[in-house]
Amino acid sequence: MDSSARELQEPFDEDDIEWRVQQAGITNGRAWVMAIPYVTARAVESRLDNLFTPFGWQLTQQATPDGKGYLCGLSILHNDKWITKWDGAEYTNIEPLKGALSGALKRAAVVWGIGRYLYRLNVAFADCRIIDNRHDCIGNFHTVKERNSKKLLGYIDWVSPMLPNWALPGIEGDKYIEKINSSNDISELKGNFSAAYTFAKTFNRSDLAKQFTKAKEATKARLNQEAADNVTPLYELTSTWLNQQLKSLSLIPNASAVETVCERTKEQLTAKCTGQYFDTASLFERLNDAKQSRIKEFKNKVADHG
Repeated sequence: MDSSARELQEPFDEDDIEWRVQQAGITNGRAWVMAIPYVTARAVESRLDNLFTPFGWQLTQQATPDGKGYLCGLSILHNDKWITKWDGAEYTNIEPLKGALSGALKRAAVVWGIGRYLYRLNVAFADCRIIDNRHDCIGNFHTVKERNSKKLLGYIDWVSPMLPNWALPGIEGDKYIEKINSSNDISELKGNFSAAYTFAKTFNRSDLAKQFTKAKEATKARLNQEAADNVTPLYELTSTWLNQQLKSLSLIPNASAVETVCERTKEQLTAKCTGQYFDTASLFERLNDAKQSRIKEFKNKVADHG
């Protein structure tokens, strides 16, 4: 990828990201806010200045044919040619013209790849609380109204969510590879690889995607080998523990108590066997056989006395 194209797509500092409410409400006396991030117009302009100088890019803005907003053509001088990409935005409720011009610029920037990675973020639930008025707000202020009647329901004070590591600048591929290599189990490996692969795909780094995949396969092979090496000792350890539990069945005075003890033992055995590679079925069969044998003894005693 051209170095300028890659730098266009780099993540922004957290200070350059703002969050806006997508949906919010007050349900059963509790506030909730779903927020989405976007890059500021000033941050877009600064990036263009830094990459192409103030003389290497320009804007063309015009009203949309339906008169409901503005179109923005963002032109960049590349190899002595001006290349223009367009997008637009409608008038906003607050400062309609300014909002439309700013929104059109940011959307045109996304067409160039600037801030496009933010679209990969999931909608985030923000920490929030109900407040009595704007003066009580220490974060972001939002007014909640009933959808149909526009009746005031309350005010919400909410805090902008945190961005994940992959959506922040300064995260190098080596850090992701270190996390992949240091994974302690398959579940952790999946999580670390997923974060790394999202980072690579978001910023079109096919070179990193290949490195991450290679590291994942090597770590997976290591974890599988470690698990295989531990199969026999772990099985023997679990089997010894089960034998100790089964010995106590001979001391239990009735069938009902046997059922209770065996059910508890089964839960403990399940926890010990989860994620293991050894033959767990034989252990559960042994537990079931011991339970049935002990219950049969009680039935035979009842029959003998009958």
